[in-house]
Amino acid sequence: MPACGPIQVLELNLSDILGWFAPMLRWLFIVFLVSLGALLFAAAGVARHIYLQRKMLRQKLPAPIEAVQEADIEVEP
Repeated sequence: MPACGPIQVLELNLSDILGWFAPMLRWLFIVFLVSLGALLFAAAGVARHIYLQRKMLRQKLPAPIEAVQEADIEVEP
């Protein structure tokens, strides 16, 4: 059996592959997560607003329909 040398492990960091763009990707991902959180917060606020408005409409009693008084309309010649 031939003698084999030690196996060399190739260690590459993300910075080695992407260069200067790797730290930027990290910040872009952080900005993406913060934006996603803000969007979810805004959507929850809109949903809460709609829920409260519908709840208020359900609690109000419907206004009784009053008899419509006909107004005398005079037509000038």
